[in-house]
Amino acid sequence: MRVPLLLTTAAFLSLQACRNSTAPTSVLPPSFDVRCTSTNLMLDTTLNGMLNSASACYTRDLLNGESTFTRFYGLNLDAGRGYVVSMQGAAGMKSLLELTTSATSAETLLAASRGGSERAQLLFASPATVPATIRVTTADGSRADTGSFTVVIRSCKVPVAAVTDSITHSDVTTAADCQLNLAALAIGDNNPSNVHLFLVHSTSDTLLRLVSFTASSRVRVFFGGPHEDTFGVTGRTMMGYLDTATVATSFYFAPGKAGDYTLAIGGDQGFPVSVSYTLTIGRERAFPATPAPVGQH
Repeated sequence: MRVPLLLTTAAFLSLQACRNSTAPTSVLPPSFDVRCTSTNLMLDTTLNGMLNSASACYTRDLLNGESTFTRFYGLNLDAGRGYVVSMQGAAGMKSLLELTTSATSAETLLAASRGGSERAQLLFASPATVPATIRVTTADGSRADTGSFTVVIRSCKVPVAAVTDSITHSDVTTAADCQLNLAALAIGDNNPSNVHLFLVHSTSDTLLRLVSFTASSRVRVFFGGPHEDTFGVTGRTMMGYLDTATVATSFYFAPGKAGDYTLAIGGDQGFPVSVSYTLTIGRERAFPATPAPVGQH
């Protein structure tokens, strides 16, 4: 996989590729126990539940292979719609959310929340209208890791249709938009960020896109979301930081594999929730003959 390339401008931009993901995983389904039966989640709802021997399955986790208490919830995804799913567990619980296919013979891991805070969060735009499953579980296999949890699911703004060529879009984030706790990106920042999502299609593992943006305040732009994996294709999260308002900056997005990727843009580190921005996502192109400096990864 080629590493992402970084363009330097008057603004300060850092590009971070986080830890490797778990590859798409297929496993045998859990035993057909009544406690494993999936009930459906609805948009803009709050769900309260328990993870313990009386109310959950004890089954092998798709991400780490350990046996954990797990609750299963169906979620019907709509093509082009954005989602944020948040889980707040009891004190001391290592909360974990996983998005999987709803296949009857095996499940495929599409996305899993990344550690960094007590609240687990999934943030993504769906490329297809398909049934999926949210697995509500914990990040370790201790039978003592039990307790109550709350799950909230919200619909997120996706301002334009899936990007297959190139687009330039200007917009404003507001308090009515989807909110991500930045700690979900494992960056040690507990501030919330109101975000817009863009769905970007990649046709080749040898091509990249130039992503350029400017804003009225400090912003983050990142691919992948707070995930270990996104729809079985992305091996890391890439983030761009704009520290100086109104100064345009840019970076190359090199996914390394064909697939559908979620780009999020939102305010940074507690700055105003209302941020004006202009974002350009360039068409796919070959790597430049003279690479720019490589960001951290």
